[in-house]
Amino acid sequence: MKPAGGEGGGGVQPASSVSGAAKAASGVACLVLTLVSIGAFHLANAASAFAPFILVFLVALHELGRRFQPRPAFYIGVVIGLGMFIPQMQFLWTIFQAAAIPLWLVLALWIGLFLLTASHANRRLSPQLAALLTAVLWLGFEYFRSELYFLRFSWFNVGGTFSGTALITRFGWLGVYGIGFVLMLAVGFCSVLEARFRRWFLPAIAAALVLATSFPTTNPPPAPPPAQSPARVRPGG
Repeated sequence: MKPAGGEGGGGVQPASSVSGAAKAASGVACLVLTLVSIGAFHLANAASAFAPFILVFLVALHELGRRFQPRPAFYIGVVIGLGMFIPQMQFLWTIFQAAAIPLWLVLALWIGLFLLTASHANRRLSPQLAALLTAVLWLGFEYFRSELYFLRFSWFNVGGTFSGTALITRFGWLGVYGIGFVLMLAVGFCSVLEARFRRWFLPAIAAALVLATSFPTTNPPPAPPPAQSPARVRPGG
């Protein structure tokens, strides 16, 4: 009698082979999402015209929080944070030398903590509640990092990426933190939609962002003072 997994039997693959393939796929997904998040962040902050790429950054972070367990998600978040802040803040090394390293780590820590808590939410709550809580967590971490703890580092917020674009003029009432919250909520909402709706929802959000940021914010120049009539000009004295 031939074993079930033998030649011609078409049996089930060994568990070790399946596990190895799953780990390899997980590693590839981790690498791709990490590189995509870092690349999209830098592209979004390179120029106002590229600001909509911040949506890709949020999508990658959201997927990492869904796919990975809390501890790996935390370490991945710290790596992403370092990839975000070190290139953008190289001047810290010029000013502080080696003391810049803990400053970069402190900033990266917030991304790690976000992915840690988002991973917990995705494993303990329903998909709908996890999507809502992920947006709330993003709002909370951005606000705390920028306003409440002693460093008060408010650079590179999601909403701040759109400064200099018409989006701020149209939706400035949301504030920089509110814009980040709404975008992360949209990403989370998309993740719980059926596949047939998911295909168009996120592209529609991206298209709306492109349209909203297509025209730079310009303030009209101040009107010149009215010219004085020569007849009314009197010599001094």
